[in-house]
Amino acid sequence: MLAEERDAIEVERDLVGRDRAHTTHVLRHHEVRLERTALTVSALRRVKLPEAGALIRRLEIPHGRFVREITLSGPALRIADSHYLNGCLEVHLVRSQGSPE
Repeated sequence: MLAEERDAIEVERDLVGRDRAHTTHVLRHHEVRLERTALTVSALRRVKLPEAGALIRRLEIPHGRFVREITLSGPALRIADSHYLNGCLEVHLVRSQGSPE
């Protein structure tokens, strides 16, 4: 989801990955980078085997490194807040001070 308000943009991305206590799929090392024309989210999703030597027969959730880029336009923005909760990354972008409307 990308929702634009008067002076802010809310970005919400599904980055399926949960706490280790609840699943074997773990999302680690996520990074949020803001450039003038894009918001880039990258992360590493690893698979934790239930025990050493276990054989995976089916894997529903992709694993490995991934990058998602969201194109932005308009005035310069800065990241005011971001957090990862329940498989979703939420990023709150606000207009940089001195940015024209």
